[in-house]
Amino acid sequence: MHIPVISKDPDFPYIIEVHFEKTRQVAPEPAPKHHSKIIPILLVGIIIEAVILGAVAWRFLIKPVPKEEEPVPLGTPEETEEVPPAPTATQTPETKTSEVDETLPSPQKIAEEPLISMPANITAAFDELKDYIISTGLDMSFGYMDLTTGYTYKYQGDRVYYGASLVKTLDAMYAYEKLGTFNWYINALIINAATYSKNDAHVSLVEELGIENLRKYGEEIGMKHHLKPSSIYPNTYYFCDTTVDDQLAEWKHLWYLYNNLEMGWELGEHFRIGWWGVLSFPGHPQFMFKAGFYGPYYNETGIFLTDQPYIFTLLTTNGYRADKDYIMSDLSRRVYEINQSY
Repeated sequence: MHIPVISKDPDFPYIIEVHFEKTRQVAPEPAPKHHSKIIPILLVGIIIEAVILGAVAWRFLIKPVPKEEEPVPLGTPEETEEVPPAPTATQTPETKTSEVDETLPSPQKIAEEPLISMPANITAAFDELKDYIISTGLDMSFGYMDLTTGYTYKYQGDRVYYGASLVKTLDAMYAYEKLGTFNWYINALIINAATYSKNDAHVSLVEELGIENLRKYGEEIGMKHHLKPSSIYPNTYYFCDTTVDDQLAEWKHLWYLYNNLEMGWELGEHFRIGWWGVLSFPGHPQFMFKAGFYGPYYNETGIFLTDQPYIFTLLTTNGYRADKDYIMSDLSRRVYEINQSY
């Protein structure tokens, strides 16, 4: 709006225009609102970061760092696994205790207990099983031992096979029975060797425990071939031959430790996890087992945890046969049925 102002002084006439503008009030811009999604996003970010940091801590601080791979000895399956390094001089190893009751009978005394022959009708059932094996043409030996009655049946019990990874069972048994107390490093080697059947862990464990100690222990529980020079693959050192007789003696003693050592249940658990081998069949009961295979040799031994637990071992030179798994699984099923029949 313009308003003229006229001067009344005749000596200094002037006209002034006064301009008025109507101003409009502008409301201040509102402060930005916090989005409701920001807090959840921040929480998700924090959780993700925590998971990443936890994984890094597990990999580099908690999980043992693998050592360099060692060459797989001749005559063993192609198996590799990370093995934790030995504790350094500055480390105080965590120890595990498996107390051994000094009043328990010695392994040698247990091994010397006579095997008990089965009644004629049960022997006849196993003879039919032997005939079944012969009819399939599968080159194999097998053994059965009822751990309640002591009934025992063996087909070619003293025939020698290459045991491959079956040798690792005794590593764990010796550590739990003879050492009683062992550190985290030995425990990690036992898990990798016994449960996951890793060759480098087995080799390291033999070096830690002493090969002569393990050989002597094998003899004490009635084994003839454990860690002795192989007649099949003579260039091997940490692996050996085996027989049905050896396997029955070994797993009989494992069953004894499982039931009598303070940490016997943990020893048994090393053989209850992992993949199921050819001893399994539809509807099979829980069992502890160990497999060993190399070249044409395929072997499995296990303890079936039925109301009347028993050992069953299979050793064969027909590891490459396409129907091997079916025949051996069917054989295991038949043995289970015989065990349940008396």
